[in-house]
Amino acid sequence: MTMPRFFQLPSQVRPLKYNLTLAPDLEQFTFRGEETVDVEVGEATREVVVNGVELKVQAASVVLSDGTTVPVERMVYEEDAETLTFYFERELP
Repeated sequence: MTMPRFFQLPSQVRPLKYNLTLAPDLEQFTFRGEETVDVEVGEATREVVVNGVELKVQAASVVLSDGTTVPVERMVYEEDAETLTFYFERELP
């Protein structure tokens, strides 16, 4: 699939706050870490697309405002668009 030169992320999920914990490996020029992002879901969806240049994500989930956890069903990295799409088991309201 050929992606346009400029790709804008979908707008139905908007990040509000980021909390990052990173552990850099200065010899390998890599890092490990965890990220928590508070988001606002403006339109119900079963997928969330993020910028994902050269990221390898091991696990992800969403915790809804009522405390319910929605696991990621699968993750797809789109190299041309440099995005990572998380597909969820059920719709995020």
